[in-house]
Amino acid sequence: MTPEQYQRVTEIFNQVIESPSDQQAGLLSALCAGDDTLRREVESLLRVHPSAQSFIEEPFRASGLEGLEDLPTEQAVLQTQSFFHLDTGQQARGTSVSDRYVVEQELGRGGNGIVYLARDQQLHGRLVVVKVLLENQQSEPLAQRLFESESEALARISHPGVVKVLDRGRLLSGQSYFVMEYVRGETLRAVMQRRRLSVSEVAGVVSQIGRALSAAHREGVYHRDLKPENVMLEDLGDEALHVKLIDFGIAKVANSAVKQDGLDGLVGTLPYMAPEQILASGCSAATDIYALGIIAYELLAGERPYKPAQSNLRSAIQSMTTLQRAGFGQHLRQRRPDLDEEVEQVLRKALAYDAGQRYASAEDFVQAFLPALELSAKQEASLRAVEEEPTISLSNLPPAGGEAATLAEPAIPTSTTTAEPSPPDPSPRERALERMAVTAGVLVLLIAAGSALLWWWEAPTKGKATAAASAPPLPAPPAAASALTCNIELVTPGSPQQGAGFLRPEEVVPPGKDIVFHLTPHQSGYLYLFAPSNGQLSAFRVPDEPSAVGYPLVFPKDASIGLARTAATRFTLVLSGARLTVFDGLRPGQALSAAQQRELATLVERFAPKAQVIIEDTQRQIRVPPGTDPAVCEVIVRH
Repeated sequence: MTPEQYQRVTEIFNQVIESPSDQQAGLLSALCAGDDTLRREVESLLRVHPSAQSFIEEPFRASGLEGLEDLPTEQAVLQTQSFFHLDTGQQARGTSVSDRYVVEQELGRGGNGIVYLARDQQLHGRLVVVKVLLENQQSEPLAQRLFESESEALARISHPGVVKVLDRGRLLSGQSYFVMEYVRGETLRAVMQRRRLSVSEVAGVVSQIGRALSAAHREGVYHRDLKPENVMLEDLGDEALHVKLIDFGIAKVANSAVKQDGLDGLVGTLPYMAPEQILASGCSAATDIYALGIIAYELLAGERPYKPAQSNLRSAIQSMTTLQRAGFGQHLRQRRPDLDEEVEQVLRKALAYDAGQRYASAEDFVQAFLPALELSAKQEASLRAVEEEPTISLSNLPPAGGEAATLAEPAIPTSTTTAEPSPPDPSPRERALERMAVTAGVLVLLIAAGSALLWWWEAPTKGKATAAASAPPLPAPPAAASALTCNIELVTPGSPQQGAGFLRPEEVVPPGKDIVFHLTPHQSGYLYLFAPSNGQLSAFRVPDEPSAVGYPLVFPKDASIGLARTAATRFTLVLSGARLTVFDGLRPGQALSAAQQRELATLVERFAPKAQVIIEDTQRQIRVPPGTDPAVCEVIVRH
């Protein structure tokens, strides 16, 4: 690109960004005046700029599906007319695409297409996702090629970890569309915002993404926009994390039936773009492997390895390139000192600046990443087991026969010979393994010494009577105290007074019913309830005053919690002796900020494992060890 061309691209980019969001698409078309090359370069910049998200296509999300109960009846659906113009500002619910797919609601839209949730009338009302090219884009050759290329990419790949394309066609208006399977669940980003994944969960997610990428790469398809927002975690009701890759809207397809001119250039999302993407110098399997390395790093560290400058787009790109060349240094081990150094080495190779120095395939990356992560998980489990072992203190054991028992210190040998050269310092991994071995050895010695001294104390002394009194038993640890009782009532939507009995923990919420919580605290404190709502984590009860002991609370007050039609909803209950000021100012139904979500995730991680849930018919008794504050418990409601 010449300096003059770059100047023109920059001028158009600045004008579009500064214009109102609903006018940006039209302004871009007018300023580019049919120049596909110019438009392509501007759009490539807009794709990585946060202010352009209003019309640059974003991933659809299969969430926020509240209110599906009041969709058109089957009879009304059969009477609908074919929908010829699925475009901005039109009400699509109840209309049909090609007399087959009846639209229920819009899931998302961008500058190129619009995505709907629909029911396939030829397959018993099965939920599907229909993506339609915007009417104002069907005359744009580049937009048409991108759209066709996405459907071809999905059609090529047959793998359980990639969303399937089911059908394609054209509306009478000429707009192209294609149909994909509906994935019930949430994005990896949504889960990451709510909580921190365990090491084993990270291993499972990364390995599934890697194998799905390998299947795509074998078919000559390179995603080029891999990020947590484009990784769906399908909810199959077993609480496991099942990966589905989505949004192949800017995928590169080798030997494509669709003309690929104009589909290259600066495309992707900057924090996950490989150096060759930023330089627009090519695309290969290594490009997606780089993005997968960024995701793996982010899952482990809780942040991405590189934070480029954000003053403007040009400085962000220059900053990112500089950071990529330098590498991430020791940042990962500083954030996660519990990780084995082998994990760091694997990620360094995946994030190598030179694509040729990365792993040859996504499968190779997975095969290197999993054993390294498994070693970290074993170290973590071993250290946790050591921490949980009962402590044996020799000073607490009574001396035998009233005499003090002493352990002689071994003499330190001296030598007058010349000292041999010191061995090299052990590596961090060797030091970690050595600490584990020493700790285990010390425990064995302590247990053996304690057993010997106990035997010595209890054995009869020579020349004396053998009727020695046995030592009094140690007091039993205090039992976990009941902190909270939880019951969940089934109610009619819009009429919470019309109860239909209480829900047993193993039951599912029947269609057409909402729920109301009945909570009874057994200790005074501030009682909080959090749950996903409209795709966000929201507060359902934020108290101004502490709850009284034994006083039942029914909430939402004069309302009910409408559940999205996903397989399960996870509610978090918190009973705190002191007010949690981080949640001050929240009101029922209000979404939590990013800082509040992190605080809640920390509370769950620290205190939820201490809670014990006792099931009695429809009642959940949440018990915690004495002195535990706050009491935190997660309740899963299936539907």
